[in-house]
Amino acid sequence: MKKLILVLLLIFPFFVYAKEEVKYSKCVDGDTIKVIRDKKEITVRLLAVDTPEVNKKEYYAKEASNYTCNKIKNAKKIELEYDSKSNETDKYGRVLSWVYVDDELLNDEIIKNGYGKVAYLYAKYKYVDILKVHEKKAQVSQLGIWSNEKVNNNLSLWIVLLLIIVAIIYALYKFRIKKQLKRLIKKCKI
Repeated sequence: MKKLILVLLLIFPFFVYAKEEVKYSKCVDGDTIKVIRDKKEITVRLLAVDTPEVNKKEYYAKEASNYTCNKIKNAKKIELEYDSKSNETDKYGRVLSWVYVDDELLNDEIIKNGYGKVAYLYAKYKYVDILKVHEKKAQVSQLGIWSNEKVNNNLSLWIVLLLIIVAIIYALYKFRIKKQLKRLIKKCKI
């Protein structure tokens, strides 16, 4: 019995991290895809990655979605690798997985190229350390979501908003001065 348990303990990690080949079905967005597994379509959420949302019109969402979709659509081989420290599915029923596209870890490629950030970490997942290193490099290199363009776009919006507020205050102030001048002129004529 002890030998059986020992053998199972030695073999178990190989099964946990085994890759499962699947077929492309659809692309949803930058961090979610649909694949065919066992003749059924499943939705896969890339583990430990969060990309901007297209439906919320977030900065760099279209670019992130296009990147993932192009990689998935043009892949010769797509494989899923499950993490023993992750739930099998999320609260929406999507399968949580590391996704390999032609032997490259797509989760990592998204982070490396600045299309997303490391997120939704509920345990010490297998590849998180390398993802965090690549995220830091993308930030330093100002790639994708980390680019100065985002900062400049946000800054421009704040400047426009500030100018509008100043214009409103000036208009109200000017109107008030005119009103006071009219009262003063009426008093002086009497």
